[in-house]
Amino acid sequence: MSDFHNVRLPACVLTGATGGPGFKTTIITASSGQEYRNQDWQKARGKWDVGYRNRHEEVQAIIDFFYARRGRAYGFRFKDWSDYQVDNVIGMTDGVQRIYQAIKIYQSGNHQYHRKLTRLVSLTVYVGNVPVAAAVNLDTGVITLPTWPAPEDPPVPHVPQPIRIVGEFDVPVRFDVDELPLLMHTRDVSEIGSVPVVEIRDGN
Repeated sequence: MSDFHNVRLPACVLTGATGGPGFKTTIITASSGQEYRNQDWQKARGKWDVGYRNRHEEVQAIIDFFYARRGRAYGFRFKDWSDYQVDNVIGMTDGVQRIYQAIKIYQSGNHQYHRKLTRLVSLTVYVGNVPVAAAVNLDTGVITLPTWPAPEDPPVPHVPQPIRIVGEFDVPVRFDVDELPLLMHTRDVSEIGSVPVVEIRDGN
């Protein structure tokens, strides 16, 4: 994204943020009372509020960061302290495919939700139980496994192995306002109201 600044919201602002993932569902209730639900969003979109601060250093950090992002114009990284780690299997090797997308899998009973991860902080890739020197694009979440066996090695029968990723990730977000709600006391800014940030979807 050309309209994305690859910087994270300051740590003093991240603590105390409120919010989380959200979906959009249209519910139609028939005259009989029966419900019909349409899932408008197949993928969740997070939204948080980083405002409602009265400590000078926190308020000033938001003001500085807001100016640098030009309000809603530029996106940035956000660390969601409630959900920033990944440790799951993303697929199985087949002896041919080398490129995979980092995802986080949420499991509840027999149902899964796959979340695409595009703003990684760190990632270790395992094939089987062995860490491998995979090339990881931290900004897109694209993983390229090393070639195995090496081209000069004799061919060997392929045995499928699980590909497991372990690491941390950020969320791409932007401010959802173009004006800051500042409350002035005498000559100093001492309070700030609601400052929402919303997740930017990086493709599917």
